[in-house]
Amino acid sequence: MVKVAVLGCGILGTKIAGCLAYHGHLVKVYDSDARALNALYSNLESDREDLKKDGLMIQRQFLGQVLCMGRLEEAVQDADFIFEAVVDNMEIKKDLFERTSHLCRPSTIFVTNTLYLDVNEIVEKTAYKEVCIVS
Repeated sequence: MVKVAVLGCGILGTKIAGCLAYHGHLVKVYDSDARALNALYSNLESDREDLKKDGLMIQRQFLGQVLCMGRLEEAVQDADFIFEAVVDNMEIKKDLFERTSHLCRPSTIFVTNTLYLDVNEIVEKTAYKEVCIVS
């Protein structure tokens, strides 16, 4: 089991969390919006039902666990991987990467994606740039 933190629980963050939990990983999800965190479990349940209807999920539950975290440090402190899935806004991503990099272990791998932002700028203030994967 891999310990994973997903930062942001919009559509993308929810899908990432569900996929990783489906495969047996412990997933801690953080979002600064309490309403988004409150909706996470019902959104995951809806995704789980869709997978069952489509014949893609044969077990009753995901093999892993998804936990909602209201504090960033709780979500990332013991994570092996951190998947950032927040809105595509440079200042938000840069701030989140910088803060997160000081709260987790030096060996934690960061993953982000963007449609149009400069990925080098996103990670410029990150403490451990060598463990960042960007696409």
